[in-house]
Amino acid sequence: MEAKTNHEKCFEEIKAYSAEQLARLVERGLAHAEKQCTELLSGSEIEFEEKDIVDKARGYLFEHKPDLAETYVENFKLALLGEKSLGEKGRTDTLSLALVDDETLDEMIIIGELCSKIQDHYDLHLKALKRGLVRLSKKITVEPEPEALTPKKLVQLLHEPLAESDLGLASKRHIYKPFADASQVELKALYDGILALLQESEIISEQENPASANFKVIYQYRQNQGGGIGSANPPQPGQTPAIPQAGTVPPTTANIPMDEMPTLRVAGVPGAPAGGAPPLAPASLSPVTARAIDPSLFQSSTASQAVYGFLNRTTPAQTDASGAPLPTIESTELLKVLSSLQNLNTLELAKSALKDSGSIGQQVNEAISAKTSEWAKQLSGPEANVIELVNNMFVTIFEDPDLIDPVKVQIGRLQIPYIKVALLDVTLLDKEAHPARLLLNELALQGLRVSAPDDPIMALIISIIRNILDKFETDLSVFSNNLEQLRKKTKIHETEASEAEAETRQKAESQAQLLHEKKHIISRLRQHLRGKVLPKELHALLLKGFAPLLLKIYRKSGEENEDWKNTLFLLRQIVESVQPRESAYQLGAVLERSSIIIRDAQSAIQLLPKKLIDNNLINGLKAIFDNLAKKYDTLKSVQKEEPEKNRIDPLELDPDAEPEPDPELLNQPTPEELLAQLPEQIQPGTWCEVYMGRNEEPRRLKLSSILRDSAQLVFVDNTGVKSEIKNLQDFLDELDCERSRVLPNEQLFDKALTAVINNMNLMRAVS
Repeated sequence: MEAKTNHEKCFEEIKAYSAEQLARLVERGLAHAEKQCTELLSGSEIEFEEKDIVDKARGYLFEHKPDLAETYVENFKLALLGEKSLGEKGRTDTLSLALVDDETLDEMIIIGELCSKIQDHYDLHLKALKRGLVRLSKKITVEPEPEALTPKKLVQLLHEPLAESDLGLASKRHIYKPFADASQVELKALYDGILALLQESEIISEQENPASANFKVIYQYRQNQGGGIGSANPPQPGQTPAIPQAGTVPPTTANIPMDEMPTLRVAGVPGAPAGGAPPLAPASLSPVTARAIDPSLFQSSTASQAVYGFLNRTTPAQTDASGAPLPTIESTELLKVLSSLQNLNTLELAKSALKDSGSIGQQVNEAISAKTSEWAKQLSGPEANVIELVNNMFVTIFEDPDLIDPVKVQIGRLQIPYIKVALLDVTLLDKEAHPARLLLNELALQGLRVSAPDDPIMALIISIIRNILDKFETDLSVFSNNLEQLRKKTKIHETEASEAEAETRQKAESQAQLLHEKKHIISRLRQHLRGKVLPKELHALLLKGFAPLLLKIYRKSGEENEDWKNTLFLLRQIVESVQPRESAYQLGAVLERSSIIIRDAQSAIQLLPKKLIDNNLINGLKAIFDNLAKKYDTLKSVQKEEPEKNRIDPLELDPDAEPEPDPELLNQPTPEELLAQLPEQIQPGTWCEVYMGRNEEPRRLKLSSILRDSAQLVFVDNTGVKSEIKNLQDFLDELDCERSRVLPNEQLFDKALTAVINNMNLMRAVS
């Protein structure tokens, strides 16, 4: 609880610090914009039309600066909490109206161009910051949105208040550009400070923090606040606080790095099939009690000998009133005490261990202590050590981040049975092929793939655990029998899932290809619409007519064909014909061809699939031309002669001309470059925890296929029925900031035992 409170305090300070720094940034950025406007207006080189544009921007800033700054900071606070859109106008894999919305599109492009260099400059800071905020979100009750702190999003926060003004895009440019220039300088203090707070709270390490030498930023901030927020002992100027380095004792054994643990064989037993589970051990094992530990049983490795050393250590003897040692409790009596606990409702007890991982062990110790006191007896040293070791192992299991809580609760119900197994057969703690050990590993392996309590695999896990709780007294064959049953049922499930996956993958790959093609069509539409005015009357024709028509042509034969070129040329003619004009000559030229354009548009619509044909789509274009005809009559009556420069036909277009490509796509990595960044261990068959979006639980999914041409990934669930498609770029970003991750392929029993051994060695080293 104390740790959670400290993490909440850390986030509160991040919010307060960010708000103050951004208030300063927006104040200086807007002042910089106003100053630049003033300087431009006082110069002699500015043209009259440009002077009016700049004057509008300066006038707006002079009147609205305080309100704009206040709105900006409030919008940022909401964005950081994930309660406000960050300016994205829709997904790029859907034919959304917002993607081609006249001036908004150009505005977003301008912001992207201004911020790309800033984003690159602070790339390392942003990666560490995102990673830290994602980690922090797993420790507190809110989910901070890391994207809110990126340069592009911070500049986009100006979009909403400016959109409510009467400023045109040209005037807004004179605000965005100086604001972005100021941001490039001001963001350093913001990022350095947040990273310092994350490092101070041990969310990120010093090695992860590219600004680790800048802790004085936070110290100075706290001094300005009167020392009101944060830790009781802030670092002094120029001094980096002591941050635990790799190898120091962690707060819980579950967090011990595996590469620092003693050598322990965890990959199965010799002779096991490659990539498969170890074979079943014989069910008829001769129990080796913990009371008489044979050192020859623990000679397989250094870690094995460490286990023996712990189990055979001497413990202080308990004495009676006269000082004589108490007799030891009989093994049968001890097992009866444990069986009485095993038969209680362990579900509620296991749930309590989610909050207090040592609660089950505490109850075991209290029950044994009560009985030994009642009987005036004591545990033998080895038996006490076995109980302590197994209890500590289950503490690490309850603290393991790789299992979801419902799986931990079910596996946690086995804590008392596994104490009994270790007391009956101490080789459980050394033999990798022990049935009880293999069973726990198999249960955990299946549990890693469970995303929710209603997962089909969960029912199988629960039934196996219930069998053990109901049937296990002292017969160890219960574990080998349930292990065999678990393997048979999981094999059947995996066969069914594999058959379903083949069909699911085929459908998902087709869907992924369609999404990729839609995205391409949208980028082509954006390319031809950039800088153009698109009346609302034309939206339906574009999105329900030309977008699906271009998609159909592209899917059938690509872009190198006459149908594609003719359709795209017609689209260009339509868009050019509806641009605002104040020239009667140009309007006349458009109207002369209006009937041909309408006829060609009507014919194009007929090429759509029958279910998409809608002859009403052309009505908006007809209405626009009717209005143009009225405007033409008005202009013709007042414009007797026009300048020669106006005497051009706006529809005389070069059929082979191509507009400039979308700037946002110019610096995008190729599929080959993205695939080169994919970690080697991520291959079809790899299980991952996949980020599903804000306020959504991540899902445990298997990578089914990698689509190399379109840089997409297809995931399936453990039934093989449901699929999820991820763009590779998005998934790489999620991996980098730890929103998504590869699930480990470790054996849970071995992992927990190794963690306890490692912790024992560390504690021995510092004692």
